Formats: sequence, C-alpha cells, structure tokens
Amino acid sequence: MLTKKEEQMLRKYYSRAVTSLSFFTVALVIGGFWILLEMIGDIALNSQAPNNVGLYVYLGIVLVYMAVFLYQLISVRFGMRGKKWAAVVEKANVAVSQKDYSAQASAAVGLAALGRMMGRSDNERISGAGQAAQVAGGIAAGITVFGMMFEARANIKKVAQALEIKLPSAKRQILTIVGIPVLLLAGVTVPHYMRAIEYTENARQNASASVMEVAEALQNVCGYVYYEDPMEQFRDYGYTVRGYVREIGESNNSYVAVEIDNEGFICETSYVYEADLSRTKEENLDQAGEDFALLNAGLKKAEAPVRSENLLRGDLLREDFRELFQEKAYYEGFRLDYDEVGMDVSFDTDPEEEYDEYSSSRIYVYLEEME
Repeated sequence: MLTKKEEQMLRKYYSRAVTSLSFFTVALVIGGFWILLEMIGDIALNSQAPNNVGLYVYLGIVLVYMAVFLYQLISVRFGMRGKKWAAVVEKANVAVSQKDYSAQASAAVGLAALGRMMGRSDNERISGAGQAAQVAGGIAAGITVFGMMFEARANIKKVAQALEIKLPSAKRQILTIVGIPVLLLAGVTVPHYMRAIEYTENARQNASASVMEVAEALQNVCGYVYYEDPMEQFRDYGYTVRGYVREIGESNNSYVAVEIDNEGFICETSYVYEADLSRTKEENLDQAGEDFALLNAGLKKAEAPVRSENLLRGDLLREDFRELFQEKAYYEGFRLDYDEVGMDVSFDTDPEEEYDEYSSSRIYVYLEEME
C-alpha cells in the first residue's frame, strides 16, 4: 500500500506529465493564432497601427508557458529518478522503461548550433542549409521532449494500474491551458479591431471629401474625370483623381493625376501630355504648356488640403527643358530633376528603330511632397 504522500506524488507527476505537453504545444502553436488575428486586422479591417498590446500579451504567454513547461519537465524527470519514486515502483512490482535521451538531446542541440554557424555564411546555399538545419534541430528537440514526457506518462499509468490507483482526468486542465491564451489574445485584439474600424471610417470620410472636391474642380476644365471613390472601396495607399483635357480616346490628350492619402491630403501630382510627332517641337511645347496651365488652374480651385504647396505649382515646363526638348530628336528621351522644388520633368519615348503602333511619346511632370 502507498502512503497518502506517495499517492499525491503519483497523481502530481501524472498531471504534470500530461499538462506539460499542453503548455509546450500551446507555446508553439499560439503564434499561428496570433498571426491569424493580425491577418484579419490587416486584410479584413485595414488596420494601419500595430497591435503592440497584443504582441506583448502573446510574448508573455509564450514565456510563461515555456517556463511552466520546463519546470514540469524537470520536476518530473528528476523526481522519477529519486528514491521516493523508486520506492513506489518497487511497491507496484512492475518494470518501467528508462530510455536514455541524452544522445537525442545532444544531436538536436548540435544540429541547431551547426545551423546557426552555417547561417552566418555569405554563401547563399550554405546559409539556406543552415536555416534548414536550425528548423530540423528544433523539430528534433520537440520530438525528444514529447518522447520523454510520453514515456513518463506511460510509466506512471503502469504503476497506477498495478497499485489500483485512479489517476485524475486532465481534460479540464488542458481546456484551461488552451482557452486562457486564446481568450487573452482575443480580448486585447477586439479593441484593436474596433480602433481599426473607426480609423477606416474616418479615413474614408476624410479622403472622400477631398476626392470629390478635386474631381468637381477638374470637371469644370476637363472633358473627362476619373476618380476612385473611398466610400466604395478602402485603399490603404490612397486614391487617384485623374482629369483629362479632352475626351478619352482623342489623340494629343493631356491629363493631371492627383494622389490623395487617407487623411484627405493631396500628396502627389503629375501631369502628362501625349506628344504628336507630326507636329513641330514648338507646337507640342505650346500645346503642353496650355493644357498644363488649364489643368493646374482647375486643380488650384479645389479646396482640398495639400501636404506641401509645391504640389500646386504652375511653372512646370522651364526654359532649360524647352531648349533641350527642341535640341533632341523625338526618339531621344531625357529627364531633368529639380530637387529644390520637388519636381521631375521628362520626355518619355522609344528609339526610332523600335518605334511602332504601340509606342508613345509624352511629356511627364511629377511633383512630390517636400519636407
């Protein structure tokens, strides 16, 4: 017969042998649940801010669960090598397995260490093999741990059966071990989702007001206006309003493209003129200047905030560009940078020997936000 303390020890070791694997498994797989929650926030709810509270909770769960797992693993392994356990086994009069896992553990640690060394190599193949070795070492370590605890659990059950002692069910404990981190992560993520929904709705309204303002202003001077409606589809990178001087499909057309961010600010502008190679250089320059001036005047009437005033500047085709455009052939592209005003002006075309019905030539002006 076992003493009361020996029965308590038997049940304690069994409970730890079972729950330790749950702690270990949850510590490994809870990262997948955390990634799933983040993906829902990023993809479905367009979350723009990191969920730092959730990240800290996730890391805390992993650290606590791994600490509990290691404590239970060590206490069971060393406890079942002690005199008190040996006395219980002797009373049960059964043979228990005592497999030596030192070789497997050393191999797993060695493989992971080798992988870390190989990972520092400048050779891509060796570095890739090192990463694979680290993964293999981690898997081997996990298999070793599971083997140790399964063996311990089997030994305890064998002893308990021989002594006719009923072991406690660990189902509730396992459900608790699994449920607590899930509830914790869900609890800190839901408020993050609510903030993301609120941000998205505010961003839609801010962007929509500016998009409509710019679109209406350009409609007064353009033959065709295209815009992306934030109320129809949210875009985390912003929205485009494009105004064409003439109807779509007409040759020798020009347009302005206005980029608006989710705070409702104009953050980029660009102007494009489709050059007509049958016309003279001077005629193309005059037409481009006239079209750009018309588009710029329409844009300036929009009461939408801008990130920097240079985005609305009107002197787009400077004299040095005009001179270089007239000097070069229609099939020679070039670009001029005006960093002091945040502007690039280029003539984009194809070489004469490659020019065909799919080719085009255009004057392109790009204005970016200045700090």
